[in-house]
Amino acid sequence: TLGYFLNPNKRGDDSATRFGRSTLAQVAPDALIFTPKPSDQEAYVVLRYVQLIEKLRPDVRLELLLFEPGDDMAQVVLAMVQEQRDCRPLYLASLHSHTYPLPVLERDFDIVPEANLFRLVPRQSKPALSPCTDFEGRRQNLSPEELIRRAMRWQ
Repeated sequence: TLGYFLNPNKRGDDSATRFGRSTLAQVAPDALIFTPKPSDQEAYVVLRYVQLIEKLRPDVRLELLLFEPGDDMAQVVLAMVQEQRDCRPLYLASLHSHTYPLPVLERDFDIVPEANLFRLVPRQSKPALSPCTDFEGRRQNLSPEELIRRAMRWQ
């Protein structure tokens, strides 16, 4: 599927570009969008391309969870949602049941279609479990070589 999005010979099919632009135009400021591998990495690629090439919405954080073990991605997502629930607006790229702990999320959130994604709207505010994390600071210090090495390890 990545080949489809990246193939320039689609004879005018600009759906990926329209998706990327309209999604980033509509999400709330400082949003965190979960696009974990392998279920939503296509959405990540499209949104990240629009961010980098068209310089749209650098305030939005796309979370691919590339360096997390894939055997329990739902638990990784749940932990991050709980950590960030009162720090920033949260979105899921899909409702893939193997990637997202939907029954658990539905207890604490309304899952609302918004901006071509699914927004997690807390039913009640809770104190953050820990101080809000600056995601950009977490990974910006990695060299391109280190990013590639880590990515290859999780394929």
